[in-house]
Amino acid sequence: MNSLEEIRLPNTICPPIPKKDMDIVEGEKEWFIRGNIPGSWIGKASSLPGNYTLHVALAIWHVKGFKEKSNKVILDRFHFDRFNVRVDSTRRALRQLQKAGLIEYMRVGHKHHVTILSVKPESKQNNHAAPQNITTRQENDLLINKKRQFNI
Repeated sequence: MNSLEEIRLPNTICPPIPKKDMDIVEGEKEWFIRGNIPGSWIGKASSLPGNYTLHVALAIWHVKGFKEKSNKVILDRFHFDRFNVRVDSTRRALRQLQKAGLIEYMRVGHKHHVTILSVKPESKQNNHAAPQNITTRQENDLLINKKRQFNI
């Protein structure tokens, strides 16, 4: 019995252990966004310019889910990495969200201290109405007639 092969059990007695799915690491839980995100807030955030503004908004609400009563959250690079947002894009997106009145934020070192602001729900009026600065066909006709009168 000098060799390990002599004492090794055949595969039929002890089958090899199947490899686990590589996507799920044992002990690691799936992450999620918890809580009620106001539709008017997320709707306003989704309409803002910038490729990653909505990603940053979701990262804010992801962290907010762990704090039930507070609207103040502290975010760092880890939180934005989860949403594949780079540092420069993060800053631009936070500025857009602040301009829109959705958040207030202050940068302290590498962390962003964010306060989520409330937004009034949109009214149920027809939001697809034509803007007021667009003239109707009758107004255009009146303008054309006035120009003809004064030979403009």
